[in-house]
Amino acid sequence: MNSGKCGDWAKANGLAYKWNGVFWDTVSLSEGTALASQFLFNHMPDKATNAASMDCFKFAVNSLEPLPERDGSTFVIAAKNGYLHVGKDGAISVLPADKKLGLTFGVNATVSTSYNKRHTPQAVPANSLFGRFLASALPDLDIRALVQEQCALTLIPGPHQLVWWWVGTGGNGKGVMSSIVRGFHHRTAQIWLDKCGEPQALASCINSSLIFTPEVKRGARGIDQEAFKALSGGDLLTAKFLYRDMIEFVNTSCHIVSSNDEPMITDATDGMYRRLCVVKWNQRHGTYVKIPNLAERILKEEAHIVLDWLLEGVSRIVKRGGFLPENEWPEATQMFKKSIRNKNDCVGAWREEVGIVPDAQTLTPKKDVYKSYVQFCDGDGRYVLNESQFWTRFWAMPGFERPQSARGDTQRIAGVQVNCVRARIPAEISWELPTGEIIVQRSIKSATPTVEPKAADNEPMLITLPDKDFSDDQWSF
Repeated sequence: MNSGKCGDWAKANGLAYKWNGVFWDTVSLSEGTALASQFLFNHMPDKATNAASMDCFKFAVNSLEPLPERDGSTFVIAAKNGYLHVGKDGAISVLPADKKLGLTFGVNATVSTSYNKRHTPQAVPANSLFGRFLASALPDLDIRALVQEQCALTLIPGPHQLVWWWVGTGGNGKGVMSSIVRGFHHRTAQIWLDKCGEPQALASCINSSLIFTPEVKRGARGIDQEAFKALSGGDLLTAKFLYRDMIEFVNTSCHIVSSNDEPMITDATDGMYRRLCVVKWNQRHGTYVKIPNLAERILKEEAHIVLDWLLEGVSRIVKRGGFLPENEWPEATQMFKKSIRNKNDCVGAWREEVGIVPDAQTLTPKKDVYKSYVQFCDGDGRYVLNESQFWTRFWAMPGFERPQSARGDTQRIAGVQVNCVRARIPAEISWELPTGEIIVQRSIKSATPTVEPKAADNEPMLITLPDKDFSDDQWSF
């Protein structure tokens, strides 16, 4: 093997890389074993066995020179017919491919500009397939620009500590866009979020330039949250290939998650949320739905148009010095992320629902407080935190002070000392209607519904309902 910075073979992360004329591509164990088998068959036929071939290739990999280190201060994208160098001012120039730059992936598109000249990305033609798709799936120009930068950042190696989460039901365009983006990458990894911490699952991420999750299991158990944070945070990860030793690596690929449901996150810290840029795709049944195999047609007929669209996003990112800051995201995107966080705050939602308030004069047993929380979560279909997690969040809520004593506040109930909290849960649960009326649940057997008129325009009307089983066939609305 011709190894070294000027040779065609190198190694990194325990893997063999071979220069393919555009970038350094990984050589799988099966490919390397096949090469070794051919070598043994030609030169030592009596030694040509599968086991010997595999050992021969592994030995050869260990003797390779390291892969040239990539300069993190430069931004270079490998197209099929040249390297696109992006300056700090956002200007793009085209130069010949250079193996010394250590690029390990390229985009499946060609650039129209010749070597040593500046390339100016052209605007997407409105009448093109891709232009019509953007107008139909992403009519909001600000959100379209945000998605443009999300897709563009997949061409820049990280780690970026960011994850793109696209939410929406079927027929809204996110599937088409993800297929287009994946089509630009030489190798992508598909990973499930509940298994993203398993070494076998992480193995495909080592030599991929994009990680994609096509769907997420419902519920909080659908995400291994600690592993999810490590995957995008630049942490040292451990992967395991079949028939190989464990490999340590740092993920530098962007991660796109596509799901029908909003993320369900139980981590109360900012560790998960600060990594997420969530976009809601809500334009259902656009004109693009009527075009069969749209993503494939765009990649085949208009790859140069999409490349310029991506490069326009790359240019903005490099010129700015990073991805668009969260406080500059479109207002709809910021509000959507805040709403997701509020929905995932099961303790806060429980507090708002039952109306528990701090009260220094009232001692409520802790078991009753936690029982109230569990009943709320079960009834609302939410993930239930264990008691330790619940009380950690409970004491973090404004107004509730953790007792100084380890035993906390106690009260003798039925001759037994019971741990309590200084808080009060209202005896009546009420709901305010949009009309200003308040529905109150009371334990009044066989009482008839009554309506108390408003005393004044600024005071709510009170409606008292019995604890009647409204599933009774005699009741209907």
